[in-house]
Amino acid sequence: KDKYAELGYDITGISDYFKINPLSDIPVYEHGAGIFKNHLLVIGADKVLYKDYLTGQTFHNKQNMITELKTPENLLAITHPDMRNAYSGSDLKYLRGYDLIEAVNYNYCWSVNLWDTVLSSGNPVFMVMNDDTHDITDPDDFGRVFMFVNSEKNTGDIIQALKLGSAIGVDLKHDKYDTPGMIKKRSDNAPRPSECIITNDTIKFKFDKVCDTVRLAGQNGMTLKISENTDEIFYPVKPEDTYIRAEIKQINSANVYLNPVFKYDDINDHKVQPVINYTVTWFLRAGYILTFCLIVFIFYKRKKRRNKKNPF
Repeated sequence: KDKYAELGYDITGISDYFKINPLSDIPVYEHGAGIFKNHLLVIGADKVLYKDYLTGQTFHNKQNMITELKTPENLLAITHPDMRNAYSGSDLKYLRGYDLIEAVNYNYCWSVNLWDTVLSSGNPVFMVMNDDTHDITDPDDFGRVFMFVNSEKNTGDIIQALKLGSAIGVDLKHDKYDTPGMIKKRSDNAPRPSECIITNDTIKFKFDKVCDTVRLAGQNGMTLKISENTDEIFYPVKPEDTYIRAEIKQINSANVYLNPVFKYDDINDHKVQPVINYTVTWFLRAGYILTFCLIVFIFYKRKKRRNKKNPF
């Protein structure tokens, strides 16, 4: 935590596996122990859920874990979805009930394409970005990927801001020989949005400094517009545009990702929580139990038959 404070961080989240670290500024933990890295980040957690599927998860197992972990008070994020194909594109088209997706982390994932898959399926999910550091003693392992959150410095306001998408993600350019001062200077120089205005059918993004490249992405991650050497970008929204998000590439400092602007009648219509089909669930469980019993029975009968043939 002191290492991050040295870089100018106001808030540090420490997400241990199945443990809420008391040193973390926000109560958070990482859920997941399975071999295929189906991990979820529980932000604003007040207790730890230890249930998990250890040997792999079907789509329904993944949805079940999301449903069990999500509460009205917390935020739930899918982490490093592309790691070991933990959450595939076909999964993410249909999974519901979570709030955030890890679009970028420094060590283990770049999943912006999967974030676009989620958004293109009509699921209004915002992003989180972080280092995912596992070695704070390695200066090349932290202080590279972070978020600027537009909120007060308390847990409730931060969670609300993340829920509303009032945050931007920053992926710093880096060198393993960077000093804390160099990292802090580079992060301070990262462009930030100063305005996002919609007038009639046109959306305008304005930034606090001239950006090398600004790209607007939409449905299926398609490029809608690119502008270079500018501090603003305009785009006339078309009827087929479902969302628009901005990316900034600053050659000497950082890549910056903004949360999307959605086009909708009622955003709550898209926040549908899947309902468990208990009838099918119990039939499936009964099938597993009967299959297990049948295997045990066959094993027992074969063993008994061998004992009759070889009594001594």
